[in-house]
Amino acid sequence: MFTLSAKAIYGVTAVVELAQHYRSGPIQIRDIASRHEIPQHYLEQILSTLKRSGLVRSYRGARGGYELTAPPDSIALRAVLTELEGPLSVAPAGPGTSLRPLWDDLAAHIDGFLEQSLGDILRRQTSTRVDADFII
Repeated sequence: MFTLSAKAIYGVTAVVELAQHYRSGPIQIRDIASRHEIPQHYLEQILSTLKRSGLVRSYRGARGGYELTAPPDSIALRAVLTELEGPLSVAPAGPGTSLRPLWDDLAAHIDGFLEQSLGDILRRQTSTRVDADFII
């Protein structure tokens, strides 16, 4: 089974939140943590990791917080997950399996999915919300 850690899920949640507020100024950790029910101390560790990788930057002070270092359309989901989880691999490492083409196909599908940008995720969220508003 393909599972992601809480660290990865919280990290993606946080960067999507930062993407929603791109160019609106820094967002404080406590706001992200409370909106998404993420333990604040854990979120600080996650955002610190993403800061070291250059995906986010932080500002100190009363108006401080975190923001993305690049536009949401230029940050792939893969970049965030790789920073938090390490290298992502689906295919079994063993040599000479007769099911290698199956695992290669699965890896290709997942690779394609992970190439979507934070901007793509935001657009999908927006279209889902709009569709939900018109359910009769």
